[in-house]
Amino acid sequence: MKNQSLTKHIWHALRDNFLRGLLVVVPIGVTLWIVQFVYQLINEPSDQVLRWLISHSWLPGSDYFREHHGGTIPGGGFWVTLIFVLLVGIGVGNFLGRTIVKAVDTLFLKIPLVKSIYQALKQTMHAVQEMSGEGSAMKFNQMVLVPLLENHGTAICAVGFVTGRVKLTEEDEYCSVFLPNSPTPVTGFTLLIKRDALIWEHGLSVEEGLKFIISYGLATTLRKTTDVVPHAES
Repeated sequence: MKNQSLTKHIWHALRDNFLRGLLVVVPIGVTLWIVQFVYQLINEPSDQVLRWLISHSWLPGSDYFREHHGGTIPGGGFWVTLIFVLLVGIGVGNFLGRTIVKAVDTLFLKIPLVKSIYQALKQTMHAVQEMSGEGSAMKFNQMVLVPLLENHGTAICAVGFVTGRVKLTEEDEYCSVFLPNSPTPVTGFTLLIKRDALIWEHGLSVEEGLKFIISYGLATTLRKTTDVVPHAES
């Protein structure tokens, strides 16, 4: 009996320590893997161009890079891609750039399979832009809880983000509320809900609400507060 108890104790200790190790190793490992993946995704296309230019001695110092760095510039593709994206952003700010982008849009939207992929990617990027509040797009201005149903006095709520307000009648003010999917908050659906039906005092900011969605509710920082109030009507 004592041997069984000791074995069980050792097994539980090993299991607990292994789980604690996972809690440390998995976030670090996955984060590093994602960073490496994103870096390779950004670096690889331009790196192929640099390799081709160096192989033809069309760049200054091509002999040096062929001899010491395998015919490439370490990290060069990453910076070339970032600079290229920046230049594109600057270019689409003028009439010629907007004309070229419009022509590309028209072309891509005429190709059946490419059309679906292109539209989905553009909608995703616009949604990310809205969440970050960059540019002229409206960002989420407040997080709310949307009561879905009540079961024996216990309310079941969904996390939503207020994107606007509208008065459909003189008496009732409605809010447009985006209900995101988990763990991809760039997709979801939008509802018009009476302002009084929403729960405004919950203790979560917009940033915390997004973390809640992305992490399946694991990353939660609840706090008791009364400073979360509906925005005044503009």
